[in-house]
Amino acid sequence: MSDQQPIYPHQSIPGIEYRMVADYEPQDKDRCIRCRANDTVIVKLPLNFAFTGTDKHPEGWLYCTNLQTDETGYIPAEYVEYVQTVVPRPAPRERPLLPPVPEVVDEAEVPPVIPPRCGSDSRPQVNSNYVPVPINVNVSNGSNSPRPHRPSLSQSLQDQEWYWGSVTREEVNAQLSDEQDGTFLVRNSANSDREYTLTLRKGGSNKLIRIMSRNGMYGFAEPLIFNSVIQLVNHYRNEPLTRYNPDLDITLRYPAPKQQATTELSDESKEALFRALLEDDKTFIKISDDYQDIFATFNARQQDIQNMKTAISAYEETISMFKEQCSTLTTYMDQAQGSHEEHRLKENFRRMQTRLLFIVNQCEDLRTQLGQEIQENRERDRRLNSIKADMYQLKKLRDSRISHLKAMRISEEVINNQLRIDEEDENEGVYHLPDSVNLREKYPDHCVETNWFFPRYGRREADEVLRGTPNGTFLIRERNGPPPYACSLVANGKVHHCLIEQTDDGYGFAEPFNLHLTLSDLVLHYAHNSLIPHNETLDTKLSIPVGCVHRR
Repeated sequence: MSDQQPIYPHQSIPGIEYRMVADYEPQDKDRCIRCRANDTVIVKLPLNFAFTGTDKHPEGWLYCTNLQTDETGYIPAEYVEYVQTVVPRPAPRERPLLPPVPEVVDEAEVPPVIPPRCGSDSRPQVNSNYVPVPINVNVSNGSNSPRPHRPSLSQSLQDQEWYWGSVTREEVNAQLSDEQDGTFLVRNSANSDREYTLTLRKGGSNKLIRIMSRNGMYGFAEPLIFNSVIQLVNHYRNEPLTRYNPDLDITLRYPAPKQQATTELSDESKEALFRALLEDDKTFIKISDDYQDIFATFNARQQDIQNMKTAISAYEETISMFKEQCSTLTTYMDQAQGSHEEHRLKENFRRMQTRLLFIVNQCEDLRTQLGQEIQENRERDRRLNSIKADMYQLKKLRDSRISHLKAMRISEEVINNQLRIDEEDENEGVYHLPDSVNLREKYPDHCVETNWFFPRYGRREADEVLRGTPNGTFLIRERNGPPPYACSLVANGKVHHCLIEQTDDGYGFAEPFNLHLTLSDLVLHYAHNSLIPHNETLDTKLSIPVGCVHRR
């Protein structure tokens, strides 16, 4: 612990004070800040970026402010030493509070996952709670116009129009599917009626945020500063949630009245949902048949392509042999000038040249045919990936419609009867996606992000660590400019570097294949599938995370 007198107590914002134990010169000057030894830095509370470890022993990256330079950004946690945690008590006029309301007291639970900026060694996975429910059939009886902001005067949680009590996630998703951004509700957690979850509509999908509780105080992350769930909700009706997640640049604008939770579907709405579901099944069956036909052709042509490559190699060896014989005959003809052997040697040379020309032409024709076959099969592969994406979207849509029906108290038996799903008839069991193998079970090393994600590596470091490793060894690193990531891998004994694009649809090497929600999904996909569709020279998969190679 430093003997230096803390200089932060006079500030009115809570924070964790640290002292720099060494100079830090950032490579990424856009997101990280420069600090000198003995500088004082403050991690403000509530956290904008949730670091790992504890306050006294932080790990990973800290998002902080340097009090000497007044710069804010990221620094590595290993460069600091803990000084103190300051949670000042502001004057009432600076932070007016509602009267304390008795609420459920429970143990604290894990705060919401906050995505770090690029550059963190501990990139969290995309929060699986953030799930879109793409239901296109509008069965809501409410108006699309914004509901007015009418905070309840009651201090009872049960009296709040946005408190839904014990309802399922499916019911919430179904009811909010057609609502506009800013619509919100609070429900009891599925784990316990003493816990709460805030559901907020943002970007056309539902965002789920845990409400923490400890000693009668509530909040999304430590320190908990609200006396009740009602006080928390009223506060964030006027303040955006960016303090806890930079992507949530929105307030709690439109409460979802809990009466909607008991809304029953009319017969017409049920019919519409079932018709849409059956139409999805028919579409899926059709594109599934197309997939199987194209896939069979693709495999047959791949074998033809391999046979052509083998034939071309044989032609090249034959051509090399004929050229060598022609060269030998030329030497003999020079030596036999004026002798009786000269005419016979010239005739042999002429015949050899004719046969050589014929073989060269045959080889060139085969090369041309091979190029056409490769191009056509590449198009087939693109088509297969496109169909896979369509099938994936159809499955999501189908599951959303089924969740919607279940939320309306329609049993699985009724749904299955409508779909005419016969468990004994495999042809009726639709949505059998290709590549149904459990990739996480098959590739456990790929599921550990630290085995392959090295954000601080540049191209030179990647070359060094991959040099001499087997084909298929790979890592993923960050880049300064778009695209934000690159995959460095070994193929054909050489290190290659491929850019990874990040679009609204997901990660990938090129359109229209940017379909992977996370980098982990991309890694698992190409652990199972070759990179040839993206680059003909990369005849490999992402087989071996580089971290596993260096542990062996």
